[in-house]
Amino acid sequence: MTTTFTKIYGYARISTNITKQIFSLDNQRDKILEYANQLHIPCEIYSDEVSGGKDFNERKNLNYILQQIKCNECIVITTLDRLSRNLKHLLNIIDLAKSRNFFIHCISLNITVPKDLVSNFIIQIIGQIAELEREMISARVKASHEYRKQNGLYKK
Repeated sequence: MTTTFTKIYGYARISTNITKQIFSLDNQRDKILEYANQLHIPCEIYSDEVSGGKDFNERKNLNYILQQIKCNECIVITTLDRLSRNLKHLLNIIDLAKSRNFFIHCISLNITVPKDLVSNFIIQIIGQIAELEREMISARVKASHEYRKQNGLYKK
């Protein structure tokens, strides 16, 4: 199935100083622009600086895109975890895409949804893995804080 988008909304997100180094907004923007230029499709790029675990409403620019996007337009992200690290949130965005006939393309996976059953299935599995990863990171950070607290390692 060949899909032709009429417009691309690029979405980039960073959350912590570590992700600023690894997933810099400039790096994400460059990849999104490269993708749009290859397809010769107009592109607007928006970004948020907020943790993937935070409330969805804190992502002002993603919410703006979701309000503006029209039929046959596409949200392009570099990696799935830049869009969502929560499966429920991801599925809500995919359901919105289905109901309003727009698409989401993940550059790193080279997958566009909603497109076909296989793509939708793969994106849901990877979305679940991203959520699990976020929960595991959170648990490790919490355990580290507890250890440091119990062993007097916090600086005052």
